[in-house]
Amino acid sequence: MILAIGLTVNRFSRIAGMCMGALITGTIFFTPAAIQCTHPPHPEGSPSASKAMMALIYLHVIVFSFTMGPLA
Repeated sequence: MILAIGLTVNRFSRIAGMCMGALITGTIFFTPAAIQCTHPPHPEGSPSASKAMMALIYLHVIVFSFTMGPLA
């Protein structure tokens, strides 16, 4: 958290951090929804779609930790 505050909040303003965080996390939330609509879950599964959605969830955690998380 200290690293995130030092790299984002001190370098940019709080409003810019919140706006960029909201924009990026919104895009990241939209992408797994689109993947799930195009590759719905079924018993055999789609390992590439599942891995892509997990990677996007991890990316969301990273982006949130550096933009919106420390501002609260």
